[in-house]
Amino acid sequence: MHCGMDLVSVEGKHCAECGAELETGAVVCSKCGCPVGGREQEGASETPQSANADSAKPGKRKKIIIAVVILLVVAAAATVGIVQYRKKQAEEEAARISQEYADNLETVTFLMLSGAGDAETCGNLIKQVWYNAIYKERDDATDPYTRPNGFFVRILTRR
Repeated sequence: MHCGMDLVSVEGKHCAECGAELETGAVVCSKCGCPVGGREQEGASETPQSANADSAKPGKRKKIIIAVVILLVVAAAATVGIVQYRKKQAEEEAARISQEYADNLETVTFLMLSGAGDAETCGNLIKQVWYNAIYKERDDATDPYTRPNGFFVRILTRR
């Protein structure tokens, strides 16, 4: 690209915008659409376009294509960023819900075990009260139920 070799031959008219050779009598360049009137280059009167980086200007179409490509790249990057952000939020929400579930499960487990222990204690007391009432035995835990007045309660049965 930087060797200095002429890309456009010096003979004939050339477009001042893109350097393409113009057809005889052309009003606009057939390659880039630039108007020809007075801006075209004549073969020997001016220097021809070269493949030099300083003189290579992108045409309007190239500029539009570059702008569209840049816009697409930015849009794709934004889309990927939004997707990653939403994915991270969903993972954080799932972790929060999972932790809340684990905490609730632990609380319920302790409540159930506590209730079961209370029920067992109550059942054992009932069993002991009946045993002491039937066999007239004394026990500090059952005496308030079997001996409310200091004497065993008599259960009357009909015969």
